[in-house]
Amino acid sequence: MDPAACNFNPMATISNGGCIYPGDPNCNSGPDLIVDGNALVSSLSMGVVNGNDVCLIGEGCLSGYGARNVINFTTRIANIGDADYYIGSPTTGNTQFVFDQCHGHWHYAGYAMYNIYDSLGVPLQAGFKNGFCVMDLQCFGGTAKYGCGDMGISAGCADIYGAGLACQWLDITSVPAGRYTLVVRVNWDEDPDVLGRQEQRFDNNVAAVCINITRDTANIPSFTVLPNCQPIVDCAGDTFGLALNDCMGNCNGSRVSGDLNIDSLRDDIDVDQYLVDITALNAVMPCNDVNGDNALTVTDAALVSGCIRETNGSHVHQGATQNTHRHCEFPFNIVNTNDTVHLGIGMVNQTLNYIDLNMLNPDCRLLALDFTMSGVVIDSVVSLVGGFDPLIEWNTGTGRIALLDTAEVSLNKQLTAMPFVRVYFSTLTSTTVCVASINAAVNADYEETLKSIFNGCVTVTGINILYQSGLVKIVPNPSEGVFAISTDVLNGESANISILDAMGRVIYSSKEVLSAGKGISVDLSKHPKGVYLVRVLTGQLEVTERLVKL
Repeated sequence: MDPAACNFNPMATISNGGCIYPGDPNCNSGPDLIVDGNALVSSLSMGVVNGNDVCLIGEGCLSGYGARNVINFTTRIANIGDADYYIGSPTTGNTQFVFDQCHGHWHYAGYAMYNIYDSLGVPLQAGFKNGFCVMDLQCFGGTAKYGCGDMGISAGCADIYGAGLACQWLDITSVPAGRYTLVVRVNWDEDPDVLGRQEQRFDNNVAAVCINITRDTANIPSFTVLPNCQPIVDCAGDTFGLALNDCMGNCNGSRVSGDLNIDSLRDDIDVDQYLVDITALNAVMPCNDVNGDNALTVTDAALVSGCIRETNGSHVHQGATQNTHRHCEFPFNIVNTNDTVHLGIGMVNQTLNYIDLNMLNPDCRLLALDFTMSGVVIDSVVSLVGGFDPLIEWNTGTGRIALLDTAEVSLNKQLTAMPFVRVYFSTLTSTTVCVASINAAVNADYEETLKSIFNGCVTVTGINILYQSGLVKIVPNPSEGVFAISTDVLNGESANISILDAMGRVIYSSKEVLSAGKGISVDLSKHPKGVYLVRVLTGQLEVTERLVKL
């Protein structure tokens, strides 16, 4: 029962008086974990996983949402040494464990690492670390002692993660066809067990298999196992080593991705510079494209900001001193195909020189947005949403606007289009003002979303804006749903009248004769509240008016 003894048994409840201490020739020499390469190769198979479990995304098991193509495999880790590898209980006092708040269980941090390397020996985003319950599942001379409550692998026993378990795969959905090496490591950080016992050796803590991935005409992947698989050699020349090039190509170099001012730190000064570079259309460089898409957008700034929050402790998931999210592992990017952010022009005021943009984000909270305006010279940009006070950067020459809430107070879901930001302008350069593009949108989980523009352009003439022009009357406005459209400037003219919702979809269309004192009644009571556009088109008049349904 003495932890200092070579034959300490953590499961013992009484002492037998037979403790053996270092220096005694009968002292055990230590545990020795191995990864079973035969079990890895023989268990390989293709599978499809439904990637809508946010926990699988957060833990790194999947690299995206929707149907994911994965290679399943079994990991068998055996202790062939002459001492147990004792891990202990998953508690906050045991630094080897981190708590995963999403799935509500502990992870043994240094247990297993799964990676897939390209032909140049570069690890892809598909890799991740795995470790839930370390226990004796199979014995070959030893005696099973350990389970999920008190973890370890006894000498002469093995732990097995079967190919049918969640996360026993590598996501190859976005991996191009080609030759790759799948590598499984155990105790990859070479930690001693909780009793301080170091493994006898580490060169057998890894197994690998070479595969060739092909894709059919529908882009569905498959693979074959390649013979004569050669070990991966890292940039430092170590077989199956973990040394990597930094973002400037230096092996184990000190250059940090996202560190724009090259002070060896990622901090808010870098985030501020990101916003300047993004809006100025500055070039993509090796160390600023942290999401690896060969473009410089607010996504890069958001990912660096998320890394900073995680590093300084302000972004900590409930119940954890660490978390399993990968906020600092670059290049890295997730596109959430379940979330869409919509942006459109709400109104233009030429008297006070501003444009209000409306936001519709019914699927997710919004953390960052990057878009481009045309037809105006931007003077300033302000948030119209109380409590949402992001950093905002704009460039008068490019028309590009980027905003990011570094305090992680993301914009609430907007189920109807609502005023979002106000863009003040000094000059109109065209009679058509547009949201020309949405370059990137990022949700509160630091994932890119899909994006859409509605009511992207409006026409302005002279000093008059055709929203709230006064040429067409809408009474009452705002309305509960039933309102009248009339005009005093037409006399028996035939007019095409259409009403569009915030997404730009036509929900009402008719051809009417309008004249002074004669209007038409329209009922939108069955439609949701929000902002609508009423368009009236005749041979001599083209007007777009704004209607608010309460």
